[in-house]
Amino acid sequence: MLVMTASFCTSAQISQPGRFEIDAKFTDNGVHLIPLREEGLVLVHQLNKFDKGKRKWQLQFLDTLLTEKWTKEIDLDNRLELVGFEHTAHHVYLLYREGSNVTHNFQMLIVDFANQAYTHHNIRFELTFRMTHFTVAGNTAIFGGYIVNEPVILLFDSSSDKPKVLPGLLMKDMSLLDVRVNQNHSFNVVLYERSKRDGRKLIVRTFDSDGNPLVEDEIIIDSRYAILTGITSSLEQDEMIVVGTYGEQGSKQALGIFSSVVDPFQEQAVHYTDFAALHHFLDPLKPRKQERIKAKAQLLRSQGKIPDYRTFLNPYRIEERPKGFYVMAEQYFSSSHGSPYSSPYASANPYVFNNPYSMYSYPVNRVYSPFYNDPYFSNSRHSDVRMVQTVVIELNEQGVITKDTSLKLDDIRQPSIDQVSDFALVRDSVVMMYKKESSIVHSEEAGEEGEKPTIHTTPIRLMSPQDILRNENEAEGALRHWYGHSFYLWGFQTIRNTTNTEEPTRRVYYINKVQVK
Repeated sequence: MLVMTASFCTSAQISQPGRFEIDAKFTDNGVHLIPLREEGLVLVHQLNKFDKGKRKWQLQFLDTLLTEKWTKEIDLDNRLELVGFEHTAHHVYLLYREGSNVTHNFQMLIVDFANQAYTHHNIRFELTFRMTHFTVAGNTAIFGGYIVNEPVILLFDSSSDKPKVLPGLLMKDMSLLDVRVNQNHSFNVVLYERSKRDGRKLIVRTFDSDGNPLVEDEIIIDSRYAILTGITSSLEQDEMIVVGTYGEQGSKQALGIFSSVVDPFQEQAVHYTDFAALHHFLDPLKPRKQERIKAKAQLLRSQGKIPDYRTFLNPYRIEERPKGFYVMAEQYFSSSHGSPYSSPYASANPYVFNNPYSMYSYPVNRVYSPFYNDPYFSNSRHSDVRMVQTVVIELNEQGVITKDTSLKLDDIRQPSIDQVSDFALVRDSVVMMYKKESSIVHSEEAGEEGEKPTIHTTPIRLMSPQDILRNENEAEGALRHWYGHSFYLWGFQTIRNTTNTEEPTRRVYYINKVQVK
């Protein structure tokens, strides 16, 4: 008799309750889409309008129904490049840099969209600084990066306009893996010791919004492994976890996933799970190849050796629940054999391009995400990136993997590495989703451990029943989790309206809201 838990009895259903369109000609200089969670979305346009030598930028704020609430034009120096953003309650932070070279001159706009006002701040760090992370905790803007080859955190308090260097981070042979704000406005910094000696450490430090140290945990890494990526949770629950990928020394490809609960008061176990030990990680492969990889991995484990199946995997997001965590990652292959890193000091992290929650732009611009930091610049050496699958793993409160599921990404190719999918938890079931041309592909995890999820395809809804899709720009567009059970997707379409005789065809930049029930 087939037994299923209640969470799998009803299949997830998706709807598209909202759509927003603008003429695509207004996006020729780039349009950046910034999620504000339950407060809506904001589009940031660089306009072809100038006044007294300054360029105009337009901000369009939309609510969660994708209805335009208000619009603001701001005059800025023509040399400024938008490089980052952050969202806090009722505020959005826009970070600009003077030119595209390594520089310590920034300008930051803090937009109070509740009162439709903004403040402008000049930020000058008197040092040569290569930025890799940007976020905000309280009133403090946090800049992560490197001075020469040593990691550093710079703080800028918008209430005092006084920048400062966070002490204790300038250390040789260290990589900065993550800078992440917690729900209580403290922030975490994850460092990895790159030296080749035994006893290498993963260091997790938590600071308050003023930069005062709160806790530090040093996690000893197995001498057989090197840490490639690492991200933390955000203290939505009592426990904090650090999760990432590990490989062998000198290799850029991962062997598996590591996880550990952060606890500075007692030593915690580090759990290493090779990819072949996961139930669904090998699902995109043919059955015989899956069997060979699993059999070889089992043999190597029985001999005390390291399973040697390796690949590229980027962790993007941690969802916290009272009894554990869900971690989302994406697997990819690259046709380039060159280094994917933009820095000789970036050897501890292969996800080097656009962020999962970055400002989406046309053409694509490099930005820094508020939620999931992607630490390196986008001067990619990859000539072609083929995305393979989305993986979501469930971990218990001790950081042990208890379940996993996956969704194959069908023929998704990109010129650089960027997140292409996302997920939500509906009745404790994982629903994964991505945009494929003019359709939404989604799946819900299967009820039994050995079952594969069922794949569903839904057309992207147009504005009117009289609209007919003529063309979808396959090279542009994305889908992201927004808040709760809601996602948003964007792209470019050419549409013909059968009732409009004067201008029947239009080319639009569109945003659709997608809900899962």
